[in-house]
Amino acid sequence: YPEMKEDVEIVLMGGALGLGNTGPVAEFNIQVDPEAAKIVFESGVPLTMVPLEVTHTALVTSDVLRRIESFGSAFSAMVIRLLTFFAETYRTVFNFHDPPLHDPCAVAY
Repeated sequence: YPEMKEDVEIVLMGGALGLGNTGPVAEFNIQVDPEAAKIVFESGVPLTMVPLEVTHTALVTSDVLRRIESFGSAFSAMVIRLLTFFAETYRTVFNFHDPPLHDPCAVAY
């Protein structure tokens, strides 16, 4: 729908300005679908890229987990389980003590 270009903006979590997370210069989202990334970046639509350097500053600390847990709902309990799993994975694979929240950074923009 090229006629929509003037009415939309794309905000994406992807890419890195320095080191990647799946290789020296590769970030997962762009690496797994470079053809789609090329289409998006060359579309002419206003684009904001939220790279790893930004998302690595939005960390799920123990304080964040406590604040979510304080809601005491079934939903907050599920979010805690997901974030705890994610934290363990990030600790094991990337040696991060507190895991970053990548995609919510793009949503928050």
